[in-house]
Amino acid sequence: MNLPRRKIGDFNVPVLSLGTAGWGAALDRPTAHSIADAALDLGVNLFDTAEGYPAPMQVETHGQSEHFIGQWLKQGARDRALICSKVYGPSRHFRQGRASLLAPKEIAVALDGSLERLGTDYIDLYLIHWPDSADYDAFLGGAAADRLMEQVHAMGQAVEGGKVRAWGLSNASRDAFEDYSVAAVAVGGPGPSIVQNHFSLWADPHNVAANPLPLMAYGALNHGRVSPDSLAPAVSFVVNQPFTRTCCVGTANAHHLGELVSLASMVA
Repeated sequence: MNLPRRKIGDFNVPVLSLGTAGWGAALDRPTAHSIADAALDLGVNLFDTAEGYPAPMQVETHGQSEHFIGQWLKQGARDRALICSKVYGPSRHFRQGRASLLAPKEIAVALDGSLERLGTDYIDLYLIHWPDSADYDAFLGGAAADRLMEQVHAMGQAVEGGKVRAWGLSNASRDAFEDYSVAAVAVGGPGPSIVQNHFSLWADPHNVAANPLPLMAYGALNHGRVSPDSLAPAVSFVVNQPFTRTCCVGTANAHHLGELVSLASMVA
């Protein structure tokens, strides 16, 4: 099977990527590692995680999915794997029991924590998870505009320092993506390369179809509630969108992942 690849930033990614939100909760370490091994063999070498995974995010399990990936990477897979991780946005959840404000220092602390858990000195793709809302007129000035530019500057510094290859947003509207892009121009740094949003045959809460952005889609399998006869059209619908760069899927076993790769190879 030859899994097609598409570009994010300056590197190519497979049209299917492997989600790890269940690693450390629904999946134990041996099972997760066996799936990761199979993914590489199948050409699925982009692994999606976050500082707070497994989901739902809890203080007690904070970072466990990254730990699992890091332990697996130590077996010699880092040069073949692409890693995507995320920092909590300013309105979501907690870091070490504290509310996250996503000031530049928070981004730096979160990034270093992810790098340590992953056992690597760089992350290929780093996303702001639930970023600032664009419901306000961010660039009329004031604290909102300052906050966006500070976040963008911090992400740019991470890229310039070699800790991140490209960055983007997760769960963001087109307005938010454009606001962050404008902020990047204002501070003279790299802008977001991708948005990771829920997108499927059944749901498009950010209205990506009408307002396309470079997309890393999740939820294509209706969060595990897709029937066997709907599997092929569900995968086809997402990967064949002109704006889709990769479709992030979770799985509990290597056999199921192989089925998804076969479908994606045929329809993409």
